[in-house]
Amino acid sequence: MIWKVCGMKDPENIRQAALLRPDLMGFIFYDRSLRFAGQLDPHLVQIPQRIRKVGVFVNEKIEAVCERVETWGLEMVQLHGDESPDYIDALRQSVDVEIIKAIRVMDALPADQMQPYVGKVAGFLFDTAINGTHGGTGRKFDWKILRSYPFETPFLLSGGIDIDDLVEIKKMNHSAMWGIDVNSKFEIEPGMKDIEKLKSLKEQL
Repeated sequence: MIWKVCGMKDPENIRQAALLRPDLMGFIFYDRSLRFAGQLDPHLVQIPQRIRKVGVFVNEKIEAVCERVETWGLEMVQLHGDESPDYIDALRQSVDVEIIKAIRVMDALPADQMQPYVGKVAGFLFDTAINGTHGGTGRKFDWKILRSYPFETPFLLSGGIDIDDLVEIKKMNHSAMWGIDVNSKFEIEPGMKDIEKLKSLKEQL
């Protein structure tokens, strides 16, 4: 099970987190987010090549996404807005990068809405649906609904994951579960991760 740490924006905090070698590290390029990383100089963000850099976007213009991919050396793009399958087709034609589509859920999986994305994305990310937000709420949804996941496309679990949830997550043992995405529950403040808590996470995975 891989792990992704998301919402990074401080160069020294990024360096310390990178020493723990997460599989994926996420940078949010949505200017309404408290974890907005767009003001950083990408040349100051030095992380080992084995850690894949993920850019998180919300309803962004394709040209702007492509620019961030190039300047940041992003290997993956996570789409957290209302991007359509046609948008993803156009993005794939514009830049060579793997795409994760975030799906906001609460009481049921929107399988019919997800179907058109199957075969177009490298994976899904499930986050908690809260009106007026695009993730980062620190709230959980009912993980039991993942039992009805009907696709082979791998998924990341997100939404309020804390270190105390690891036992339950491991028990899920879902064949399509790619890994977990952690953010707000591992922070000292928005964008600043608690490195000791991340160490404990890594030790327990």
